[in-house]
Amino acid sequence: TFRVPSGWQIGAGERLILHFGAVDYDAKVWVNGELVATHRGGYDGFDVDVTDALTDVGQPQELIVWAEDLTDATWQPIGKQRRVGDRGIFYQGSSGIWRTVWMEPVPRAHVAELDMTPDLDAEAASLKLMVHVTGATAKERVEAVALDGDEVVGRVTRRANQELVLPVPDAKLWSPDQPFLYDLRVRLLEGRRVVDQVGSYFGMREIGIAATAQNHPVL
Repeated sequence: TFRVPSGWQIGAGERLILHFGAVDYDAKVWVNGELVATHRGGYDGFDVDVTDALTDVGQPQELIVWAEDLTDATWQPIGKQRRVGDRGIFYQGSSGIWRTVWMEPVPRAHVAELDMTPDLDAEAASLKLMVHVTGATAKERVEAVALDGDEVVGRVTRRANQELVLPVPDAKLWSPDQPFLYDLRVRLLEGRRVVDQVGSYFGMREIGIAATAQNHPVL
């Protein structure tokens, strides 16, 4: 069981998100007897909005997580796990929650994910940025700012859930010898009011396949 902290305004403008770092391999999640999520994949995280499954937020909430890993009985990725382990390089399979489970309050409209792709081939270097906003309406817009330390180097504003092109003039390129990273500030705005904000970072680099002098393809 878990309790929602009394200072959180769940149901009064805020939503409650449960985050699962990783559950191996198939997972089902119930809150107060209601199935709220299913997920397949033992190595990636998932999250779910459980607000509508809560009872009185001042009372304990019941959380049940079911996990099943059939290892080599299926075609799923298994590494060296086997149903019968301790044979040569193989070891006994395992299942269950193996990364952090945590919860957070979020506004009705909130930033859920960032997709970033540096573009070095354009006439002016830029970062193609998709800000995925859950619960967005026509009222919200997204502002993205690139920073070099405390210096703002680029800024762009656009409607939520539309691709932004964030300019990065005179870009400092990322390389293994000089792994420079820009800071990224993203704000979700309704008028002048900040609805939600997140921080991240990015490097100006591209990855591709090229040929050597001997015409061998390399990354």
